[in-house]
Amino acid sequence: MKGFDCAVFRYRLPLRAPLRLPGVTLHTREGLLLRMTDRRGVSGWGEAAPLPGFSVENIETAAAELEEVCHSEEYTRERKDGQWSPSVAFALFGVTWNYTCAYHPLGNTAGSMHPDHDPVIQVQALLAGNDDTIAAKAQAMGQSPEGCRTAKLKVGDAGPDAAAGRVATVMKHLGPGWNLRIDANRAWGFDEAEAFWNQAREWPIEYVEEPLADWTRLSELHTKCGIPYALDETLREAGPVGRDILEGASGLVHKPTMMRLEDMPEIDEEIPLCVSASFESGVGMAAAAGLAFVFDPDQPAGLDTYSWLAEDVLEERLPLAPGLVNIEDLADAARRVDMSKLERIV
Repeated sequence: MKGFDCAVFRYRLPLRAPLRLPGVTLHTREGLLLRMTDRRGVSGWGEAAPLPGFSVENIETAAAELEEVCHSEEYTRERKDGQWSPSVAFALFGVTWNYTCAYHPLGNTAGSMHPDHDPVIQVQALLAGNDDTIAAKAQAMGQSPEGCRTAKLKVGDAGPDAAAGRVATVMKHLGPGWNLRIDANRAWGFDEAEAFWNQAREWPIEYVEEPLADWTRLSELHTKCGIPYALDETLREAGPVGRDILEGASGLVHKPTMMRLEDMPEIDEEIPLCVSASFESGVGMAAAAGLAFVFDPDQPAGLDTYSWLAEDVLEERLPLAPGLVNIEDLADAARRVDMSKLERIV
């Protein structure tokens, strides 16, 4: 690639707890890092880390595409023949963002879009695991009055009654002034989702992410019981989503590792869009934070999966936790990679 030295590395990081995904349980997180270095020795880093059970490509496919990137004569985020897989497209965004931030605060794109905004975003807390784990984290969060006061609660492992009880327990620990985003992960049938909402509607819930196994009935569910829903898997898997379902959504979740930006549907600017991570390393997390700023710096982002990593590829972990985070600090930290954690493959 003209003007840049390009390299690809593979990493494997231990997780703090097993991560149960469709068809597989992960004990480590594997991914790929793309490094581009200019003639002055300044590098940018991007990450492609397909998530097993969710991503359409695997790590070998992504590695082959990144090798193709490295052997290209010109740097471009568009593939000459076809499209890059989603994780590779995200790596190309990330390496551009990371490199640009070395020279320009906020990067050229983000700075021009939000010139009067401080370089900070909100990061929502992720409440997942068993009931005791969730309750303990909610109690700790309730004692921290500052920062982002939005939390995402996973309930897909519970029936409607247990899920409603979990919401009540969490809100008791959080206290007033908090806002919940519920994630059901398509676990429920129509009647189950309705039963949950009839018990939980009293709480400050912004939306229920993917409440139905059959996404085609989301509009019907909303009409019948008023449940506010958000789209995640449906955006990636359902092909063109009907306008009634898309326009009726109270939120959209964009996971850049799993979906290319150009494949996102055109949406009403009033529908909140949450950029959400997929258990990437600090390199990918910093890029996701930058993307969240580009979309909407005032919309809480879903980056708390970073806490699942027991180790990182960086020399020091990102200053990233639920609350307010500085994206320039993240971009700077994401350029200091611990090379001992990597295996060069290209």
